[in-house]
Amino acid sequence: MIDMRIIFAAMIISSCVSLSACSSADARAKKLLAANSIIQRQVASDIAVKIDWNQARVTSSYGGFFYVCGEATLNRPDAGQLTLNNANQRFIVTVNSSTKAGSALFDGSNEYGPKYVFDATWRDKCASAR
Repeated sequence: MIDMRIIFAAMIISSCVSLSACSSADARAKKLLAANSIIQRQVASDIAVKIDWNQARVTSSYGGFFYVCGEATLNRPDAGQLTLNNANQRFIVTVNSSTKAGSALFDGSNEYGPKYVFDATWRDKCASAR
């Protein structure tokens, strides 16, 4: 099986040979790579995550953090309660600009409280992102 993270990283690295030569597109690509890394570490290993990174939105930095917002398609083949069959969920990845550590938040909850928090965060961090 091909690890798409390696291919994604290679595309970004090949497009930016040195930091001084990086364009704003390369800076965006580095932010997307950081977000992808966080998502892959956080999501269970048996869940396939598909993201159209061209549609993802990246915010400018807020207090040392930037946010990557988008939609993912999640798949987990199973017959039980944990089955995910092309489940589309919005996500918000919060990334520390200096360490590239962070966390991903998905809107998969059906409960009012978590859904309300996600929607408020989406409006605050993602609505104006490009």
